[in-house]
Formats: sequence, structure tokens, C-alpha cells
Amino acid sequence: MDEQGTEFSAHDLWQIWQQTYLSPSTPLKYVSHELTDSGCASESDTSDSQQLTVTMEVNQHAVTLAGCGNGPIDALLNALDLDIQVHGYEERSLSYGSDAQALTIVELTSVNGSLHGAGIHDNIVTSSLLAIASAINRGIPTTDDSLMLQRFKHSAV
Repeated sequence: MDEQGTEFSAHDLWQIWQQTYLSPSTPLKYVSHELTDSGCASESDTSDSQQLTVTMEVNQHAVTLAGCGNGPIDALLNALDLDIQVHGYEERSLSYGSDAQALTIVELTSVNGSLHGAGIHDNIVTSSLLAIASAINRGIPTTDDSLMLQRFKHSAV
């Protein structure tokens, strides 16, 4: 389109955005999760914490990880045990009504710089977890895939 001297339509831009932020599903692909409000806090910890058990595919191998945190995103990052932090988080509804899909956009920071990802799902927690996986996938070189699988197999539940 750009070579033709025409402008991109809204549909074209949406397709490009989806391919860039929603399509990367390797090496880390979200499968399912379970989130509970108990099971994490130690006797000395009075904070409200949540436990997340998440199943991911890493290079097409199912791995189940568990982590605790002050919410599902913190719990996921603790389960993944990667040196990344949330720098920015936004969530929007894609339409009106209680059945609207959620769009989550995240910016993570790592030693390699900023990682950006997005997720869309009917469930806002799942949308957030998909966004984290998207950001990680967009920031991890494909040569690190086998190292990630090996690391997660050792820390699996």
C-alpha cells in the first residue's frame, strides 16, 4: 500500500496491529490459568495476595507454573521468574456492555529495554496474561527458546 502511494485504511491498520501484537505465540503460549485468593500469605504477611497457577506451552511443551503476588500480573511474573517489571499497563473495552472484550496493553522493562505486548479476551485477567505473554514473545530472541523451555521445566509445579 505504501509503495502504491495510497493511505492505509482503518481495517489495514487494525490487521497490522493484530499481526504485530496479538499473533506472536512462540515461544510462550498461554493455555489456561486458575487464580485463588488464598494459599500464598505467610503468617507474617498480612497483605492480600493471590496465587496463580498457569499452564503455558513453551515450544509446544505444556508447562504448569505457580506464583503468588498482589494480583494476577504480579503472580504471573513471579511464576515466570524472569527479570522483568511492569512499566505500563492499560486496559480498554472494545465495545459496550458487560459482554465486551477487554484489550490489555502492557509495557515491560528488562535488561534488554522495553517490551510491549497486548491481549484481547472476554475475561480481563486472561487478557492481561495474554498481554504479558505477547510482550515476552516479542522481546525474546528465537535462539533463547530452548533455554526458556529448560528453565521452566525445572521450575514447573
